Amino acid sequence: MSAAPSAPSTSEATAPLPRLRMATEALVLGIVALTLVVAPVGALPGVEWLSVLLPAACLIVTIVAITTGHHARSRLRGLERDGDPHSGAGRALAGLVLGYVALGWLVFTTLAWALVISAI
Repeated sequence: MSAAPSAPSTSEATAPLPRLRMATEALVLGIVALTLVVAPVGALPGVEWLSVLLPAACLIVTIVAITTGHHARSRLRGLERDGDPHSGAGRALAGLVLGYVALGWLVFTTLAWALVISAI
């Protein structure tokens, strides 16, 4: 007599797929990049050094968000075609959009500050 197959443990059943995890990482990094790019650092007294560090950190996080989003979307193409609504493609796309918006805002503010400084 054969034994009935056991049900998967809760850790196996709820373990996220690597593709879905990557899409979630892209979304979180996009949110962090957008938050960093619009952070009002100049309004905080005594932390002027952050005005130099924050754009560099924002650029790094933005590049990682865009790269992760593209990589997640390329890995999710097969699931997207199958019509799986929980494939994570929306998260990857949202991370990409937020990353590109943050990059555009960073470039815009950098150019604006360069024009302001050159006019002085």
